[in-house]
Amino acid sequence: MSSLELAKRRSKFKRKALVIGIDKYMIEGANLAGCVNDANDVVSSLIVCGFPPTQVHKITNERATKTRIVKELAWLVQDAKPGDVLVFYISSHGSQETDRDGDEPDRLDEMVIPHNFDWADESTHLHDDDFHELITEKVPKGVRVEFVFDTCHSGTGARSVLIRQGMDRTSRYLPNPDQQHILNTRNPKKEERRAFVLHSLQREASKAAKEGGGGGEAKKAYVVWSACQAHQLAWELAIDGRVRGAFTYNFCSILRKREGNITRGQFYELLRLKMADDGYEQIPGLEYGIQEAEKQYPFRRNFEDDATEIAPESQ
Repeated sequence: MSSLELAKRRSKFKRKALVIGIDKYMIEGANLAGCVNDANDVVSSLIVCGFPPTQVHKITNERATKTRIVKELAWLVQDAKPGDVLVFYISSHGSQETDRDGDEPDRLDEMVIPHNFDWADESTHLHDDDFHELITEKVPKGVRVEFVFDTCHSGTGARSVLIRQGMDRTSRYLPNPDQQHILNTRNPKKEERRAFVLHSLQREASKAAKEGGGGGEAKKAYVVWSACQAHQLAWELAIDGRVRGAFTYNFCSILRKREGNITRGQFYELLRLKMADDGYEQIPGLEYGIQEAEKQYPFRRNFEDDATEIAPESQ
């Protein structure tokens, strides 16, 4: 198929994105500094990859209430058809709460924290289960959905707060007053981090090869990118004179440089190694429902069941 034919075929499908960045909170002392910067960077990076500016909605700070986020999620999935690409990105505080429906191995639900969050008001809480209900259950099979969380505990969804004068970085975690969390503060050497990343990538590749690509027809093509593992914090720090999330800074740098022309597998390996080399304690995550996801180009236009959208094994 020629490049012109591919372009015409891709043009039939929509690309939409909802981008959220929250630095200001109603909880005293909880404000952050880099989340809106992150959101602005994601918007510009998606536009570089060809997302129509009118189809990228950004909400920040006071506008990013639980009610507004739910309303914007309804816009994101509205009239979604097989072949469309949808992106949900959030940079905010994250936290955890006791799992109430028994679907979490660690018995904790991950949360993202809206501007108007209140621990005592459950109507302001936004769990990982809510995203499943509001997005993945609403779209038909064949719609590609990319979730991107730059929040603490985002390995299964959430960001942090320990703002102290004189610190060169800040964790994005909002502690749950009803729970006591023990965090691993050890900072391994660069060689240890890189060795761990390479070993875990090899282990994951071996596991994927054993499991094979079967069962894809029964699953939806949604993917979760996370700033860190479920037990870890996500960090923000000053980069080039601006406060940024470490994960989003590296994520957007790769995305813009490649203009979306990179498979998920290639993207993820670059991201993990770059963050390990730079000394970040958090390990980014990538989860997906179908094995073919590693070979897809997530930020290019999608089209259903087309082999040309899958990278060959040699790439």
